[in-house]
Amino acid sequence: MRFLPAPGPARVLALGTLVRTTGRGLWMVASALFLTRSAGLSATEVGLGLTVSALVGLLASTPAGYLADRLGPRATQIVALVASGALTTALVAVGSLPAFLAVGAATAVADAVDRGAKGALIAGSVPADQRVRTRAHLRATTNVGISVGAVLAGFALAADTRAAYVALILTTAVTYLLAAAIFTRLPYLPPTPAPV
Repeated sequence: MRFLPAPGPARVLALGTLVRTTGRGLWMVASALFLTRSAGLSATEVGLGLTVSALVGLLASTPAGYLADRLGPRATQIVALVASGALTTALVAVGSLPAFLAVGAATAVADAVDRGAKGALIAGSVPADQRVRTRAHLRATTNVGISVGAVLAGFALAADTRAAYVALILTTAVTYLLAAAIFTRLPYLPPTPAPV
């Protein structure tokens, strides 16, 4: 059995996914502790902020897919990842519920745009007979990336200092920017014309 996709777009997708999901794993593990212990939010405020962000992401999903069709999936995903990197960096400045709501909601929109572009990116850059296998590779890669990120986040959790949490956030931001750079190696995919 082959552990890596064949060279070409599928391998680029896998590498970019590994980098991006490593960052996601970092944030998933340490977010609640960063927000309560370093940013000074209460557990209730963190729960409210995460709930609002999830709802914004859900509402943004359909328009995000439309956006990917109109702008082209590769360009849309790259822009979404760059925005995610910038917004993740902005978390360092969060110190109140309104700031967390603003950054969280904007991040949820960027994440919805990223997800909206992913399916079209796979469909446009991977031959039809390889898409199921590619999606399976990407799912496995996602699991590995999140696991690696979770392990790395343990260092920030063990240190439990502002500096460690800031380093974790900045590392997460770098993974999004690096994934965007990797996805520039995918072929250009033209926008889909709007239906008449």
